[in-house]
Amino acid sequence: PHLKIVAPIVAAVFAIADKLLIGSSSIISDGQKWNLALLALGYGMVYASANQALNATITQLVTGHITKLGSAVSDRFLPGGARQWNKGVVTSVCILGSFIVGGNLGVQI
Repeated sequence: PHLKIVAPIVAAVFAIADKLLIGSSSIISDGQKWNLALLALGYGMVYASANQALNATITQLVTGHITKLGSAVSDRFLPGGARQWNKGVVTSVCILGSFIVGGNLGVQI
C-alpha cells in the first residue's frame, strides 16, 4: 500500500522538476535551484520506499552495508554474541564483494 501512495507523488515531483528545467515560461525565475530541491525530495522518497520494501537493503548505498558487516564481525567475536551470520549479513557481504569486483573490473577496462 505504501508504494501505491508514494509512486504518484514521486512521479508528480519529477514532472514538476522536469517542467522547471525545460520550461522557459516558469513562474519561478530561478528554476534550477528549485529543480535541485524537488529532485532531492523525489529521490529521498524513492530511497525511503526502497528501504521499506527491501527490508533495509539498498544496494546503491554501501555505507550501511559496511556498518552492518562491522557490527556482525564484532558481535561474532565478542563473548555471548551471535555465532552465525544472518541473511542480512550475507547480503551485505555479497553487495560489498560485488562493489569491489565491479570497481576493479572498471579500472581494468
